Amino acid sequence: MSHSCALARLESDLKMAARAKGTIQQYLGSIRRFQEMTGKSADQASQEEVRRWVEHLQGQPIGPGRLRCHYSALAFLFRKTLGQPEKVAFISMPRKDAPLPVILTKAEVDRVLKSFTVAKYSVFFALIYAAGLRISEAIGLETQDIDALRGVIHIRHAKGGGQRLVMLSPTLLEMLRGYWKYERPTPPLLFSTRKGRPLCADTTRRALLCASAASGIGKVVTPHMPKLRHGTPGGSDRPAGHPGPARAQVHHVHPDLYPGLGQPDRRGEKPIGGPSPIAGVLSPTPVRHRGTRKKETHAFLPP
Repeated sequence: MSHSCALARLESDLKMAARAKGTIQQYLGSIRRFQEMTGKSADQASQEEVRRWVEHLQGQPIGPGRLRCHYSALAFLFRKTLGQPEKVAFISMPRKDAPLPVILTKAEVDRVLKSFTVAKYSVFFALIYAAGLRISEAIGLETQDIDALRGVIHIRHAKGGGQRLVMLSPTLLEMLRGYWKYERPTPPLLFSTRKGRPLCADTTRRALLCASAASGIGKVVTPHMPKLRHGTPGGSDRPAGHPGPARAQVHHVHPDLYPGLGQPDRRGEKPIGGPSPIAGVLSPTPVRHRGTRKKETHAFLPP
């Protein structure tokens, strides 16, 4: 088996296992370096050569998290793709230090959200904070995923390709309605660029870092911080029969976080063209479309 053949088979198995794109790239890069060091295809490498590669990694100035990534790539390759688990049986995953997490107060979250220079990102991260979403999950949201009638958000692109429901508070719904009325993202996306494309994950992360620096709270804010990514469990706020755990409510998010929130759309109150897919979900009032006389009805409004 050639070098490229082993990498292609590994990539196929990783996709079959529904691993994230970033994980696949990291594993392929690690195994590519391993093959370059040994000078042979991975299926022809001996256990002694695998040991030398592991010892080489241990001598590099990398943390336990990165080491775990390299070890996991080897384990997946030899156990699943090549069917040679005995060659990596000696590997033990390094223990990861667990320092005390950095927690943001509600006042600090409020200051960060108000420090974004682009208001769209303020709403984007307010949603992440309120619903406990990952960046990839928020980027993949569509207007049809906002279920105002049931008070939930349908996450269709969760980690590992799964789906889940998270709670949608009335405050968050009102904020999303104001955002959509002002911004009018390209259907069916809830958040889009001016060219109608999904937001870039790296761009949103840089926007968050800039906002955290501008806020002056003295902390480096990341989407994975416990108070931002996971929120605060709120079992008492969960209605009977609710499909998922309640996340932190955004009671501290005020309309002035988004310019024009609650004000007429900068391009007019009436959408141009055909019916909008978001009209029955986020629009707070029936919308009359140009060239039609019939008003839309909304599933979330009482009959």
